[in-house]
Amino acid sequence: MSAHKVYQMVEVLKTEELGEVKKYLESTFFNTNRRCVQLYEQLCKFHPNMEGDKLTKERLYAKVFGKVPYDDGKMRKLMTQLSQLIERYLVIKQLDKSEDVTAKLLIKSLGDRNDYELFKTAAEGRINFLEKQPLRGKDYYRETHLLNEMLYYHPETEKLTKGNDYLRRAVQSFEQYFTLLSLQNAADIMVRNRLVGTEIPIQYLEAINTVAIEAGFTGEVTIKFSYQLLQLYLGLEAVDLEALKSLAFLAFGKMSKYEQSFAISSLRNYATPKLNVGSLPHAKFVFELFKFEIQNELLILGQNYLNSATYMNIVTTGLLVNEIEWVRQFIKDYSLLLSPDERDVATNICSGFWHYSNGILNDDLGEFYTSLQSYNLVPTRIGVKYELRVRPAILRSHFEIFKRGKEPIDELLQHVRNFERHIIANDFYAEPTKKQYLIFLKYFKKLSKLYVNPNLKPAIVNQYLILLESEQSIIFKRWLKENGKELLNQSKPLAI
Repeated sequence: MSAHKVYQMVEVLKTEELGEVKKYLESTFFNTNRRCVQLYEQLCKFHPNMEGDKLTKERLYAKVFGKVPYDDGKMRKLMTQLSQLIERYLVIKQLDKSEDVTAKLLIKSLGDRNDYELFKTAAEGRINFLEKQPLRGKDYYRETHLLNEMLYYHPETEKLTKGNDYLRRAVQSFEQYFTLLSLQNAADIMVRNRLVGTEIPIQYLEAINTVAIEAGFTGEVTIKFSYQLLQLYLGLEAVDLEALKSLAFLAFGKMSKYEQSFAISSLRNYATPKLNVGSLPHAKFVFELFKFEIQNELLILGQNYLNSATYMNIVTTGLLVNEIEWVRQFIKDYSLLLSPDERDVATNICSGFWHYSNGILNDDLGEFYTSLQSYNLVPTRIGVKYELRVRPAILRSHFEIFKRGKEPIDELLQHVRNFERHIIANDFYAEPTKKQYLIFLKYFKKLSKLYVNPNLKPAIVNQYLILLESEQSIIFKRWLKENGKELLNQSKPLAI
């Protein structure tokens, strides 16, 4: 497909919108250039993929202008005009969908005209409407600040009267907005610094930690929750997961869907590292957050498709907390929400996860072979999004086959060496991520060798578990511990 913007603008239109856009373009209120309508009609023939040998500027020009010699500048100008018209259509469409945006624009428009009372009535009416709504997130504080500020600074407002409370309310809403925004951004920066290895400073950290617990802020549940979340990242308070969940769900009721999604992501970013080192309570906590997203239709918020990484995270977390049947149904039902380009890859990976977990649950050797068959359907060198999911999964399935005496240790360790080379050679992995996986592989090799140690003693396994427990930067810690503890109960080592 050509990179010209107008092709992309037509591509993003939904099939059911094509006729509506044509009517919009035919309206002389919005468009007086008939050539735009003709160009649009020709482009619609290539919708939705906007591909084909006939999709060239020269062919389109001939369809629109007839036998007039091709003029590239003229064609580009027409394409740009049509692109701008479609952009305007999308804006109008958004206005029709959002009463909030329409109300804001109307108030601003009235504020620029010469009827102060009409403007004042509209602005105060909007404030009263907002105050009756349950939402108390960033959007609420920001809008009430702007509305009170517009009322206070309007040239016809009597500012020096006791009855005028616009400035106080504007300042209060701004302080609440700034505090909430700073708390949320600080938590996000801390996550990014940890995961990506950046060192972004948090300029207002001490100030917002002080302000957020002052009177006037503690009663605002979204601020209270965001403050609590930041304390978790700072490690300043002991965590009661049930209390945190109760506060979070209470705060969610005061947030827009987009803010809920952000808050859930922040909670998950806090809990996932603890899940990764083997905390089952944190795994259950993350799983309940995923279920909340599903129940409240947040999974594809603002997107056309379900993110494949989210899909796989839900599956792995559900399996970790032994929701085997729930996960099986989820894989089937929600694969349809994935992008067609990623559906087969993500579904095959998750199918492999499920068969592995079912094999563990039922001690079924055949399920481990079935899991490998699913992984083998995933193309090699699939990219960073999938590599760190598939390769460890393949290792764990091979390990279970090895444990049962059906695969030699040399073959198992060769898979480990291949994974190590992959991690070391690829710079697109952040250094903290590389470290986590390389330490996992080190302990994986130790565990495998313990299984074939002819002189294995409980003390050796205990030493392995003690060393493992001391590791902070490691992935799949719980899995390694479980297999190490299982080895303690072996009557004799595996001989291959």
